[in-house]
Amino acid sequence: MIVILFQFSCSSDDDFGDKSNNVISIPEPTFILSESQLEQNERIEKLISTKKVVTNISFSTIDIEGNPLANVSLSIGGVNYSTDDAGRFLLENVSVNEDYVMVFASKGGFEPNYKTFIPSQNGLSVVSITLQEDIVEQSFSSTTGGMIKTAGVELIF
Repeated sequence: MIVILFQFSCSSDDDFGDKSNNVISIPEPTFILSESQLEQNERIEKLISTKKVVTNISFSTIDIEGNPLANVSLSIGGVNYSTDDAGRFLLENVSVNEDYVMVFASKGGFEPNYKTFIPSQNGLSVVSITLQEDIVEQSFSSTTGGMIKTAGVELIF
């Protein structure tokens, strides 16, 4: 049998932050990237500009049947917006990356979706995002049958 013992000790001179306020300072984590990850990051940084462009973006959100979806949450660069009753939102004079913009759309009862696009320089970018209803899971008895209805489709057993 091998027994390994570890000894832990704390001394009063350990630097764990301001003890008078019971605040503990935790160092930021360090991420170590492999050589191939570093090379890939360098290639991506060369392809994607950090230059900004000021533009206008018109968003519309619809379901799979083309009906407008109101109150869809849109997230662009960490800033949240919401569409109006007609499923539209206009973002004016916004500063975005000149190479691409990613918008994330979500609404309760629908699968979230995202879209990337290249913004129009000093113009108007028109973006339409389609959301599909959540997939419904239902169960029923194999002897009595049942019906599953979702996204305008009915299955009767």
